[in-house]
Amino acid sequence: MEEEKKIENMARIMSLLHLARKAGRLITGRDAVLRSVNSGRAKMVLYARDYSRGAFIRFRQLTQHANIRMVALSSMAMLGKEFSSRDIGLLCLEDVNFVRGIERLL
Repeated sequence: MEEEKKIENMARIMSLLHLARKAGRLITGRDAVLRSVNSGRAKMVLYARDYSRGAFIRFRQLTQHANIRMVALSSMAMLGKEFSSRDIGLLCLEDVNFVRGIERLL
């Protein structure tokens, strides 16, 4: 039963991410996410569990300094497939309302 809830919540999270993308509030890719964090627009950074450890540590330091929450999702391949792209390791939300929606599902 709990496994079903996790799967359902992940599907809802992906739906919210797709809505954020359509609204222009989802940023994908390391360089774009870095620009968003440095400019203060980022509200939450999401990363793939298999993202590079060294890069993850650098981003964690940046997000901690900026007081931005980092959340692990699934794999880079799954995120890439979900958004019809190559492997995606980092995503960032620039809207607090989408962040609230995702936080409710975590």
